[in-house]
Amino acid sequence: MHNSDDPSGDANNANQFSLRPSGGNLEQDFGYFSPATVIGHVYVDSNGNGVQEPSEPIIEGLNVEITDTNNNLHIAISDANGDYTVEVAPGNAHVTVDTDDPQVIIVGYVDGPFPAAFIQTDGVDPSNVTAVGGSVVDAGDDGHDGH
Repeated sequence: MHNSDDPSGDANNANQFSLRPSGGNLEQDFGYFSPATVIGHVYVDSNGNGVQEPSEPIIEGLNVEITDTNNNLHIAISDANGDYTVEVAPGNAHVTVDTDDPQVIIVGYVDGPFPAAFIQTDGVDPSNVTAVGGSVVDAGDDGHDGH
């Protein structure tokens, strides 16, 4: 469970309040939720066919920006397998591959900025997913061809 609300605003996730003689206080919202997990994959589609072949390299260290339903920005970084994962609040999430990322690792290419000549051949960018609390949602593959 994650707390999406800090009632007192002092970042300690604590708030003092009094219960009414009836035993309840319906004015308190502690904002707890079960997060959803957004996953995806980025790779170089060397032959431009929209499918990752075993010989085609992944893209490591690429920033993927996920804006959750509460408008919080999460930055996921693709790992050595080209995969990324991040926990978000349940609801609609907007996923964008950061093609302006200055630090990526692409086997067979010069490490550094995401190549400007790359065009997307697989997936949709940006994409929208519905994140359901306690579950995993796949934003899909994003393949890019530089030829």
